[in-house]
Amino acid sequence: MAIKTRVFVVLIAVLAIIHVSQPLNAQSAKGLRTVVIDPGHGGEDTGALGLKKASTGYHEKDIVLSVSLLLGEKIKAAYPDVKVMYTRDRDVFISRNDRAKLANQYADLFISIHCNGNNNLDAHGTSVHILGQKSKNTENKIDYFEENQSVAKRRNDLIVVDGDDVKTKRIDSDQASGHISGSLQWKAIYESSLLFATEVIDKLIKEPLTPREVVLDQDVFDVLAYTSRPAVLLELGFVTNAKEYAYLKTAEAQEEIAERLFQAFAAYKPVYDASFAIDFGEEEAGQDVQTAADYIYYGIQIMCGSRALRNGDPAFKGFEAYSVPAGNVYKYIIGRHETKEEAQAQLSKVRRSFPDAFVVKVQGDKVSRP
Repeated sequence: MAIKTRVFVVLIAVLAIIHVSQPLNAQSAKGLRTVVIDPGHGGEDTGALGLKKASTGYHEKDIVLSVSLLLGEKIKAAYPDVKVMYTRDRDVFISRNDRAKLANQYADLFISIHCNGNNNLDAHGTSVHILGQKSKNTENKIDYFEENQSVAKRRNDLIVVDGDDVKTKRIDSDQASGHISGSLQWKAIYESSLLFATEVIDKLIKEPLTPREVVLDQDVFDVLAYTSRPAVLLELGFVTNAKEYAYLKTAEAQEEIAERLFQAFAAYKPVYDASFAIDFGEEEAGQDVQTAADYIYYGIQIMCGSRALRNGDPAFKGFEAYSVPAGNVYKYIIGRHETKEEAQAQLSKVRRSFPDAFVVKVQGDKVSRP
């Protein structure tokens, strides 16, 4: 598929933008480590009603829960290092905001699973959805793309630490540099979502499932709009169509669908993981290299944050800053000086942009006041 080749090339170039903006608990190891599976609807929200309208266990909420749990078990069995989370694992109602919140906090990939329904009983077909920029529905007055950008903006809070004084500051995403950074992050999420969507299309939509006229739909869905992670929403088929319903309601079909989705996940994961496997070269053999643990230098700490920021992030205000992981936070530092005095000489300049900045001593991954 041509689209898959194009997306792969773009993904390798931009996927790192996603990783460095993830919370620390999603970055405990490199690569795809947490998938959040979202069985649509639940509880009093039945979703689309199956043809057996009076029967329990045969509506959209029931079918997608079964498929979701089966998919999760397959991922856990094949990839023990991947954490599988569900927005629900039983018949309960979960709000859209809570679903998105769970995805935003933990997910490397968010999979929302649904069935379709229509008053036209002939309507049929499977479709895969990712977040597009604009709705095709002219009656939809909500700019979900702007909502999605706003979610990303709200994730840009940083903790600034000066001794024992803890404050919160916000990156100004309305500035031009912040807007560019946000747009690049959205593009990375979009490309990653698109790649997984194409894998789903390849692996899932086979007989007896058939593609809808628009099989890859980039219209807006609110659960996707509020999720700032690579995300897809699947419509497995129409429970109002007699042929598709007869298939979807069976345990055999749900097992088969889960297996197909797992195959899509298995094809996607190595590509996602490959974005971490860039070799920046090694020191020549025999070269006398001082280890990081031995090297002591001095810098100027400007902030701490719960997530890693990429080089050139607008939060650095034009300075070349780098991070040193320290427990559950990243400490952001400017400069590498051999003496405390050299760092102290630069402090006044840095404090024009970061009034709370102070000199620190760095040895390996230890940052302390000199």
